[in-house]
Amino acid sequence: MLYNMPKKKYNDEELKQKALELRKQGLSYREIAKKLNCSIFKVHEVLSKKRIDLENEILKIKYSVDFIMESELPDLRKRIEKIESELDSLKRKIKEEQEVRFV
Repeated sequence: MLYNMPKKKYNDEELKQKALELRKQGLSYREIAKKLNCSIFKVHEVLSKKRIDLENEILKIKYSVDFIMESELPDLRKRIEKIESELDSLKRKIKEEQEVRFV
């Protein structure tokens, strides 16, 4: 006869934070499970969710960077070129004024 053991109720968010902190300290999944009194599978589950969350955040950042690179960078380049051109023009005017003063 098989007995169904009651499932343990975990606060996944709290468990995730503790497991992540222990993992940062270099503990193995087995050591983390022992410290947190849960199964190795549960440690794997909560840390995998965290990894997936981080991967999703990385993707969002990549898309944002790509958008900026494609849409705003060309405009910034044009503005920089315009500023550089104006700067060159001012340098020429200053040089001309200095030459006039010394003549």
